[in-house]
Amino acid sequence: MMNLRKRIIVLVSLLVGILLVLVLGLLVFAPTEEPSDIVTPLDQTIPSAAVPVPGSSLSAPVAAPTGQVPAAVNNPGEVYVEQLATLFVERFGTYSNQNENVNINDAVALATPDMIRWLETKRHSGDSLDHTGVTVRAISSQVDSYTDAAAEVTVDTIQDRTSASSADERSYRTARVELLYQAGEWKVDGMYWEAE
Repeated sequence: MMNLRKRIIVLVSLLVGILLVLVLGLLVFAPTEEPSDIVTPLDQTIPSAAVPVPGSSLSAPVAAPTGQVPAAVNNPGEVYVEQLATLFVERFGTYSNQNENVNINDAVALATPDMIRWLETKRHSGDSLDHTGVTVRAISSQVDSYTDAAAEVTVDTIQDRTSASSADERSYRTARVELLYQAGEWKVDGMYWEAE
């Protein structure tokens, strides 16, 4: 006959085995949930008489109130140039005197040959031992003009300046970015900070 210790081990082993079978059974045979939100491809639009209700899915639009026009779907080309301009402004504007001009290297990949020549003149020597730097974050942007060959985008930014020798500063600046479509891709051809 089994002693008490062996009986407890067998009983606990059986309980763990049964529990394991139940958990695996639930995982394997549990019904899977279908996604409740249906993503609409860009080439299909919601009828103009319907607008989504906040907090609901796009698959369940309700009729728009009389006189209210639903928001238009943005042109993918305009969305792209807006994102490219924002990326350029943030990368070029963010720098440190101790990062070996990484901001210029990042911006060069997004620029036309003429803009690259200008960017190369903006490299810093990094001679100072005291750290100074600027972090630029875009807070809004808008496409001012767009054609198949050129675009202009306005980017509003927050600039945080840090320095080991003075107090930190925050400023708000606006950049105007000019883009050209060259050799099958959009590139930045100019960036101008508006006067503070």
